[in-house]
Amino acid sequence: MRVEKHLEKLKEVLDEIQTALKDQRGVVSHQARLGSMLSLGIVTLIVFEAKKIIESKAGELL
Repeated sequence: MRVEKHLEKLKEVLDEIQTALKDQRGVVSHQARLGSMLSLGIVTLIVFEAKKIIESKAGELL
């Protein structure tokens, strides 16, 4: 996946967090969706960092 796709996913996660924080009903009404989005954000960051490490190691081997 390209960097742009990772950033797009992270922006989506941030948007959901901001929406939940602004909602007058509070974050409790968004807790299931927030849990899913935070999980997506964490996985996206891990994959992004892992790809950077793999690419740098591949460059060292050449």
